[in-house]
Amino acid sequence: MVRGSNFSMFDYGTYGNLKAYNQTTPPLYELGKIPTAFPMLLCSGGQDALADPQDVKRLLSELKSDVLTLYLANYAHADFVVGTRANLDVYPVIIAYFRTFETASFEGGHVRML
Repeated sequence: MVRGSNFSMFDYGTYGNLKAYNQTTPPLYELGKIPTAFPMLLCSGGQDALADPQDVKRLLSELKSDVLTLYLANYAHADFVVGTRANLDVYPVIIAYFRTFETASFEGGHVRML
């Protein structure tokens, strides 16, 4: 999540961070360590107060790989999972995305296309 100008893990407060992360502030996500070949589908909504469109745009600019996106202007954060139209607007896209990998096998932490 974005805190200030950084993508960081959840901030539990000073003492909670010490317990969770062994440091007083939440660690930053190291987006540069995500492999460029790592496939991603990023779903976002125009009404999302937790991942607002500006933060999503910034995230996409910082990722090195091509990311397939699904943007739904009238969706908020939870709508992607429990929204009354998620079965029509979201689930088919996600299922189709996963089906593009049906010929892949995973061995030793790597994807091998069959």
